[in-house]
Amino acid sequence: MIWTIVEYVAIITECLIATRLFLLYFKLKSDDWKYLKSIILFAPLFITDVIGSFGAANEVFFILTCVLSEFIFAVIFLQGSIMEKLMISIVNYALLYCINLPVIALMSALSGVSTEQIVSQHSVERMICIFISKLMYFLVTQLILWLRRKEKYHFSTNEWIIILSAFFITLLLGFSLYMITTGGTNTDYIYIIATILLSTLDIIVFVFMRKLNIASASKTEKKLLQFQLQQQKKQMQQLNEQYNKISIMHHDYKHEISCIRNLIEQKEYDNAISYADTAISKSNKAIRVYVNSSSSVLNAVINDKLSTAQASGIN
Repeated sequence: MIWTIVEYVAIITECLIATRLFLLYFKLKSDDWKYLKSIILFAPLFITDVIGSFGAANEVFFILTCVLSEFIFAVIFLQGSIMEKLMISIVNYALLYCINLPVIALMSALSGVSTEQIVSQHSVERMICIFISKLMYFLVTQLILWLRRKEKYHFSTNEWIIILSAFFITLLLGFSLYMITTGGTNTDYIYIIATILLSTLDIIVFVFMRKLNIASASKTEKKLLQFQLQQQKKQMQQLNEQYNKISIMHHDYKHEISCIRNLIEQKEYDNAISYADTAISKSNKAIRVYVNSSSSVLNAVINDKLSTAQASGIN
C-alpha cells in the first residue's frame, strides 16, 4: 500500500511541475477560469502517467500522449508561438529522461542494485531515486522559467526547425537509453538507432553552428556599415560647415585685399604685413584639409577626429 501511495505522489508531483512550467512559461490568453484550465492540462497528464507507470501502456504511447496533450492545451489556451509551444512540449519530456537516467545509474553504482531492479521493484533505492529526480526536475524547470524572464529571443522558421529537430532527437535518444538501461527487448536494434540519432544530431549541430556563424558575420557587417554611414553623415555636416566658412571668407576677401592695398599706399608696411598675417591665420583656422584615402571608412573616422581636434584647439 505504501509503495502505491509513493508512486501516486511521484506522478502527481511530476504532473504539477509540468503544468506549472507551461502556465508560467507562456501565460494564459485569458485569466478567466484559470483553475479549471490548469485542471484541463493536469488531468490528461495524470491519467496518462498513471496508465504508463502501472504498465498498462508502453513508453512510446506515454510520450506521444503527454506531448500532444501539452501541445494542444498550449495552442488553445496559452500565449506564444506554435513552434515554441512544440519545443517546450518536447523539452519537458526530454528533461525527464535526461534527469531520471543519470539518477538511476548513479544509485545503481552506489548501492550495487541493478538498474532493472531499481526501475521495476519497490525498494528504498527506488524511493530515493524518485525524490532526487523530481527535485532536480523542479529545479531545472525553475531555471528554464528564470531564463525565460531574462531573455527575449526570436527565431526564424528554419532555426525553429533545427532546434526542434535537435530536441526531438534528444528525446528519442533518452528513450533509447532508457530501454537499454532497463534491459528492454531488441537492445541491438536500439543501439543502432541510437548511433544513427547521434550522427543526425551532430549534423544538426553543425548546420546550426554554421547558421550562427553566417548570422554573426552579417551582423558585424551591418554594424560596420551603420558606423560608416554615421561617420559619413558627420563628414557631410562638416563639409557643409566648411562651405559656409568659405562663403564668408569669399565675401570678406575683397575687403581684406582693399585694406592691405591702402596700407601699402600709405607706406605702412609693418601694419600691412601684420594685417596680412592675421588674415592668413584666420584662413588656416577656417579651412581644414580633409584626408582622402582609398577607404571610405578610414576617411570618415580620421576626418571626424581631425574636426574634433581642431574644435578643441589641438594641432
